[in-house]
Amino acid sequence: MEEARIQFTNSTRSISTSKDKIFEISDIMLAHQESSANFLTSLWFQEFIQQKDDKKKLAYLFVMNDILIKSSKDDRGNQYLLEFSSILEDAIRHLVDTESENLLEELRKIVLLWERPGTCIFVPEFISQIKESIQAGIFTVQDKKTGVELIQLFEVTKKLAAVECLSEANLKEADKIDSIVGHHHHKKNSKWSKDEIRHLLMGFQEKCENELIDRSNLLMELSQLLEEQYKIYNTTRF
Repeated sequence: MEEARIQFTNSTRSISTSKDKIFEISDIMLAHQESSANFLTSLWFQEFIQQKDDKKKLAYLFVMNDILIKSSKDDRGNQYLLEFSSILEDAIRHLVDTESENLLEELRKIVLLWERPGTCIFVPEFISQIKESIQAGIFTVQDKKTGVELIQLFEVTKKLAAVECLSEANLKEADKIDSIVGHHHHKKNSKWSKDEIRHLLMGFQEKCENELIDRSNLLMELSQLLEEQYKIYNTTRF
């Protein structure tokens, strides 16, 4: 078992989605199937859930798929079919907990391969169960993302309300400045000097420019939220 662990961990240390690396890892696991299937499957799952890189995580799913396909086509034994079938639901729950929608979609594609004619990895009832769990997980992740987007949209709405309040204040200041300028033009003894009025106008111009910048940023933020929401609801469902 120790030899199996060393070979497996040495190989997965440089795991990638390349075919050669996938085959290398799966062949190591298959070579120790009779004595260490349970141990290596547990080790596979442990490394899978600890992996932070989605591309490398996908590689672990490819390793599992290669092992299951090879196990179903030769006489090496069915130990891995039994071991992986017992942790698939746990793997799905992990992907849901980490909100890994893309990896759930990739796992769904893998499971669909198991339904191809001539492929007999698991019984149809079990495959249907796994597909349902994956789809339910995808919906759960999408619902979480939608909830986050609603919160973000609420924040945008609050920001927009703040900008509108600022706009109203700017309009009132514009009326005030207009009155001051008009009074200055018609009365020689105005209490406002030209420099003071010029300074007042420059300050007002800066406030108006800041308002335009805030509105532009809010428009971009809202556009991004709407685009993300569209992607969620446009996801292919089966």
